[in-house]
Amino acid sequence: MYWNPYGGVMDEISAAATAIKSLLNSIFHIMLISNLYANIK
Repeated sequence: MYWNPYGGVMDEISAAATAIKSLLNSIFHIMLISNLYANIK
């Protein structure tokens, strides 16, 4: 699981501002990545 802080621009936005209106309470974008080749020999 990777936690991506939206490209590091969150420091440039004030705490009172809504950075991304569709994600009101989200600071990190959580990415789930699976390794499809782990069981292939």
